[in-house]
Amino acid sequence: MRTTHIEPDRLYTTREAAEILRVTEQTVQRYLRTRDVLGKQLGPKKKWHVPGKELTRVMKKWGYL
Repeated sequence: MRTTHIEPDRLYTTREAAEILRVTEQTVQRYLRTRDVLGKQLGPKKKWHVPGKELTRVMKKWGYL
């Protein structure tokens, strides 16, 4: 499996997180709602963003790394 370089201090959009985790954007949003993936809601529209450190944690937990 090809790995993507994840910047630990960067915030990734749900679309970017989906590409990295190889799931749909809707799946990432569901994971955020159920707190399987931790993220932050930012901006006036409260769009979700996932920290790079969290993506790395999830990928290790799921055996991607």
